[in-house]
Amino acid sequence: MAVRVGRYGMGWTMSPEVQRLLDGIAEKAACAVRGFRAVYLGLFFNCLIMSSVNLAACKIAGILIGLPMWQTLTAVGLLNVVFAAHAGL
Repeated sequence: MAVRVGRYGMGWTMSPEVQRLLDGIAEKAACAVRGFRAVYLGLFFNCLIMSSVNLAACKIAGILIGLPMWQTLTAVGLLNVVFAAHAGL
């Protein structure tokens, strides 16, 4: 059975074999785009957000407590490890 493509059935027909081929190509392309988007959003944005949060923590700790940057990052990193271990991650 041929598939009608177009508005109100006035388009061109497509055989089921061609439709399956196009669906497979579209599925592979969509999978690649979803994978790229997951890596882009997951890795890039998390690194960007974590770096800005760490910079803010270092500046706040430097002003309020007088800690140097390396001590602040060590304390925050240790707090993160303790929280992740407690949460079961």
